[in-house]
Amino acid sequence: MKRQSWKRVERKVAKELGGVRNPLSGSPSLHTAGDVIHPDLFVEVKSRSKLPFWETWLNVKERGRVEGKIPILVMHKKGSHDYVVMISLKDFKKLLKV
Repeated sequence: MKRQSWKRVERKVAKELGGVRNPLSGSPSLHTAGDVIHPDLFVEVKSRSKLPFWETWLNVKERGRVEGKIPILVMHKKGSHDYVVMISLKDFKKLLKV
């Protein structure tokens, strides 16, 4: 991955969601500590070459496509009371009507 490609990814995600990239993410900013300045969402963007759940996501995505449904992957860590939902940015935008 090129040295600054993560900035391009952050800019793309920000634009897709109707926000702007936060150049001070992770720092005390007047807007947010997230990677994207957005009025309703706290957005953190991670761009990695290896994602441990990616194969599972690709399988869910294909099975959802076959059934004509929006695919989501819900992840849960044993012992936790929290659940995380993974959805494609395109489908997320559809749900938000962005």
